[in-house]
Amino acid sequence: MTRGSSHHALMKTSVAIYPGSFDPVTNGHLDLIMRGEKMFDHLIVAVLKNVENGTFLVSYRVAGKTAALRRLLKKYADVPMDFADACLVDMADEYQTGRILTLDRDFHIYRWGKNHPFDLVVKPGYENAP
Repeated sequence: MTRGSSHHALMKTSVAIYPGSFDPVTNGHLDLIMRGEKMFDHLIVAVLKNVENGTFLVSYRVAGKTAALRRLLKKYADVPMDFADACLVDMADEYQTGRILTLDRDFHIYRWGKNHPFDLVVKPGYENAP
């Protein structure tokens, strides 16, 4: 995607979330961050760690959101939603964006806001792109 493309011009006025464990940080992660910074006015890099291992870091506060997160986990109990995914859906509501830079295909199931589908900015097959 070039800076002059019409797709870039449309997306430059928005916010996107890039979730991941980044453990370890790879050149692929850095490439997506650099591309995302060119595509969006504000890129939120949400660093998520494995809760079972006792580590969890996300760029927003979960305090006071327990009930909302539990509702999300209950709503999506029959699909592979974990606590980190629930936090990202809630974060999308908070930042009013459904644009997600992820290779995680589960996000096509989830909805943010008033039943809006997520816009998976990184499409399947990206991992094979130059």
